[in-house]
Amino acid sequence: MPSIHLGAILITVVMASWLHRTSTEIFTSSLKVHRMVAEEDRLLDELKRYIDVQYSRLKFLSNFYIDRLQEVNLRRKTDLDLTHPNAVYKVIKRFASAYSPLMNEKLEHIHLTRTRTFETFQNIYNMSALDMTRGDYLGYQGPQLQAVDAYEIGQNGNAELARELFEEARILGNKPSSAQAFCRYREALLPYYRFQEEILSVDPFASVIYHVITDQEGDHMKSFVRNKLKRGKVGSGKAIVSDIRTSDIAWIYDKDSPHAASVARRIECITGLDTSQREPQGPHSGEPFQVVNYGLGGHYSVHMDPFG
Repeated sequence: MPSIHLGAILITVVMASWLHRTSTEIFTSSLKVHRMVAEEDRLLDELKRYIDVQYSRLKFLSNFYIDRLQEVNLRRKTDLDLTHPNAVYKVIKRFASAYSPLMNEKLEHIHLTRTRTFETFQNIYNMSALDMTRGDYLGYQGPQLQAVDAYEIGQNGNAELARELFEEARILGNKPSSAQAFCRYREALLPYYRFQEEILSVDPFASVIYHVITDQEGDHMKSFVRNKLKRGKVGSGKAIVSDIRTSDIAWIYDKDSPHAASVARRIECITGLDTSQREPQGPHSGEPFQVVNYGLGGHYSVHMDPFG
């Protein structure tokens, strides 16, 4: 159906042109009077067709609105689970199916994205298709997928990637683990500070520091950027949106939040590094905090991330 805005503009232009000729030249020739009458007939015919089309469109939208309102009111009476991947998939599928008559192109992209997400789960988390179909995500149980859903997801599989992973696994084999991890209280710059540290590797040295940020500080940072999140991009300079990074991100500078500044000072105390942020260009400074919101199967593929 034609857009109501485009149709209205077209009718307006035709009428304006017709009225202009009527007011400036109509009295100079009787032939033009006959043409004026004929043009008005054609104009009214076009206007009638336009009204019919828009009436049909509004009737369709009215019926669509009533049907969707009934379903939404019914849904409000039940708990909507948006924490399990299969439940999220079902919600997105219902939305895409309901609104596909109105937004074909955009919803086709949603359709492809939601099915490719399950490939991401297999790649990143090494999950089996059987467990995913049963709703078992590393022990987190949720609704099962229907057979038609599993078939639809399978059509977007990556057989070539599966073959490459199998070949790589065969070459690497099963090497025994020699990990000797242990935990300790790590001293900081201030003598009365102690931080829980888990040593993952001695050579090369790698460790994890626990309880660096409190739940309250994390909640504040998430709340601070809630309306500032934008799709994450890759690359420097002319960064682009890419499937290797599926997340929305935002940045928090120390000057923007006392909570961020407090966490930055704590990190400086633990590591001995200078976390000061010098704007606009350096010479060197700590990065602002990056808050990341991952959606269904969200991830950032392995990449080199230099900073300096």
